[in-house]
Amino acid sequence: MNEELFIKLVSQIKVGKHLPDAIYLHKDAFNALPSTLIHYSMIHLLWICSAV
Repeated sequence: MNEELFIKLVSQIKVGKHLPDAIYLHKDAFNALPSTLIHYSMIHLLWICSAV
């Protein structure tokens, strides 16, 4: 995923707590994210967990 697509997808998020440099989501809110962003997030979570 390139930066332009990431920014576009993040700008579509309407749920959660929006701060200038972050968006905080409750785990139950992941279903409200664009599907491409959910997939991208899950891949990175798996990568982080496997690195521990």
